[in-house]
Amino acid sequence: MEKVHGSRLSGAARVAVMCAHFFKTRHGAAVGERYLSLIHTCELSGGNPFEYLTAFQRHSSEVGDTPGDWMPWNYRAQLASAAAAA
Repeated sequence: MEKVHGSRLSGAARVAVMCAHFFKTRHGAAVGERYLSLIHTCELSGGNPFEYLTAFQRHSSEVGDTPGDWMPWNYRAQLASAAAAA
């Protein structure tokens, strides 16, 4: 297996590689990797990761019904429509 040199990695990939050492199990690392991916995708789409993950939890039933409407790049539209309906 080829060892990856840190200077050749992008910022997000470097963080993921560095964080991988802190997980106790492969399953924990897989879960952490998913969260890191969501956070980075949210940042790339101009969103606030904390706001996104909070909305994801607060609207978990809606996320379960229509997960495609709650992606990091379009969750704000769902929040706006939920606010308008309230």
